[in-house]
Amino acid sequence: MLTCKNMENIDKKDFFTTAEVAEMYKISRIAIFKRIKKGTLKAEKVGRNYIIKKEDIKDILDKLHEENVLASVEESEDNTLSQILLNISEISELYYTGKFAQEDLFVIAKIYDKNIDNLTNNNKIAWLEVENQSASLYIQTFEKENDKLADYLLNIKKVTGLSPKNPLLGHKESINQYIMRSLLKAKLDNNLAEISL
Repeated sequence: MLTCKNMENIDKKDFFTTAEVAEMYKISRIAIFKRIKKGTLKAEKVGRNYIIKKEDIKDILDKLHEENVLASVEESEDNTLSQILLNISEISELYYTGKFAQEDLFVIAKIYDKNIDNLTNNNKIAWLEVENQSASLYIQTFEKENDKLADYLLNIKKVTGLSPKNPLLGHKESINQYIMRSLLKAKLDNNLAEISL
């Protein structure tokens, strides 16, 4: 979390230069100037420089922390989508070599991510607990229990005609892999909308 280096100095002065504020918050002067230009930080121009009032400085910490949190969330989402895209690309190469353009794989990755969010009510931890389980065994175990994921997997099977690979026959296909393989097949068959949530 961002902290102000010299919080006690804020109470001693009424105005601060951009260099002082940048030093206090351990960010660059350019970052301070950008905030002034965008209007997210109030400052008064004095000659060629800006000065910032004490009461405006106290708001900076909250704003900087909020910006860092948002940036972390966006970066995390980008990393998740990149990993999904990588996994879908691998499955595509395994089953459908050369049939998909990178743009198609990206669209499928986004649909996959949206579907998983809808299935788990945005609970990534719940997804991590089941994603590597056998799709075939999961369906057999939960199909009669009104389970949202089992219902979705059964719908995939009905729409695409693909069955999950059976671990009893020596082929284990995780729920994750089965959904990805099915989305690829649905894209080829032009019925992706039927298995999108």
